[in-house]
Amino acid sequence: MQRFLLIGLIFLFNPPALAQDKPALRVVVEGIGTEAVNCGIRKAPIEALAERALKSHGIRVSKDAKHPYLYLNVNAYRVMQEQVPVGCTTRLGVSVRSVPEAEPVTRGFKSKAGSYVVLCDAGRLLSGSMREVAGAVTKAFDEDIKSCLAQLSY
Repeated sequence: MQRFLLIGLIFLFNPPALAQDKPALRVVVEGIGTEAVNCGIRKAPIEALAERALKSHGIRVSKDAKHPYLYLNVNAYRVMQEQVPVGCTTRLGVSVRSVPEAEPVTRGFKSKAGSYVVLCDAGRLLSGSMREVAGAVTKAFDEDIKSCLAQLSY
């Protein structure tokens, strides 16, 4: 009995090596500007959704800048009718990206701003009423994150 208690305490205070060997991704959300906020789109719910999706796929959420990242991008604009906002249109992008260990050069061309490798990619365009678009964005991100992760082996 004492042996089981000791093993339990070891696992409680020192996670098993298996958990530390899981792949890890950072979550990066960009594009939540004034227009997105006016459409009801907020960064915190998108980050929380992404973290839940990663965990449900057995992927650790990382804060380490060296790790690859799940990149979520929102471009949102209000649709106006005679100066009155009547809806929103959005472009959503989901990808898993990594910074290469060596800066790639292709036939003498090299990026001035730095490069990254896209491991998977998903996205869509959405339009809807002001009151419905935030929920549609959340649902679309959830589906696109799962679609992107399904393209990876880990």
